[in-house]
Amino acid sequence: MQAGRLHKWVISGPPLLYLLIFFAGFATATQVGGRILDKRGAKPAVVPGAIIAAVGLALRLVWVAIAARQPVGMTDPVRYLFAGRDIALGNGYVDFSTGQPTAYYPPGYPLFVGAIAAVLRPFGLLENWLPQAVALVQAVLGAASVYLLGLLGRSLWSRKVGLIAAV
Repeated sequence: MQAGRLHKWVISGPPLLYLLIFFAGFATATQVGGRILDKRGAKPAVVPGAIIAAVGLALRLVWVAIAARQPVGMTDPVRYLFAGRDIALGNGYVDFSTGQPTAYYPPGYPLFVGAIAAVLRPFGLLENWLPQAVALVQAVLGAASVYLLGLLGRSLWSRKVGLIAAV
């Protein structure tokens, strides 16, 4: 297999493969993290942390409704959205202006955007709703990280530390 064809397959392979790899890593990390917390005496989930995360999610969703839009100009958001869209369309990780493979920007965020674009594509929402969908997923992940950080602080130190960490 030629290097160019191999590069295109690795970067533009099925987006489900990327999701599978992500979730396999996530599952492994949660199992290892769970064992560490069990050894230290993990405490159950807390309602205040969930309330803080819900408020954080609500604020993020308001911001998504106000600010999420198609970016303009030659800015980083434009490049990331085009790179993610090209990955979802099977074109690989290419510069949108030249169509050539690139390594100018790290591929992590474009792969994240590409996974979201791959979900939107079958529904015909790729062209018009990609920025809003990316912002929505980031809002949910941000709220989840608030909750998980609160749980981690509570599990490792105390309830007060967990609440402070979540805020």
